[in-house]
Amino acid sequence: MSSSSPSSPGQVAPEDQLQSCHPQACAIQACIQKNTFNQAKCEHLIDALYKCCSSFYASNPKYENQPDACPTPKETEGNMKSRGIRR
Repeated sequence: MSSSSPSSPGQVAPEDQLQSCHPQACAIQACIQKNTFNQAKCEHLIDALYKCCSSFYASNPKYENQPDACPTPKETEGNMKSRGIRR
């Protein structure tokens, strides 16, 4: 296990960046499976994922790795705008 730490408060260490927002992505998968693939019942979780990704990118502007659970910063912001989500 690496002992490196973020370079400044609020930043995620590079080795942890790929796992950022992973719990939100897993919650979406579980919800969709539980609700027989009815995405409408899980929209609140999708919104939460976009908020998480947006927060990650805002607090880590020089991220080294894009989190596995997140679209690109541009896609994240576009999706948030089209869904009417505010940070």
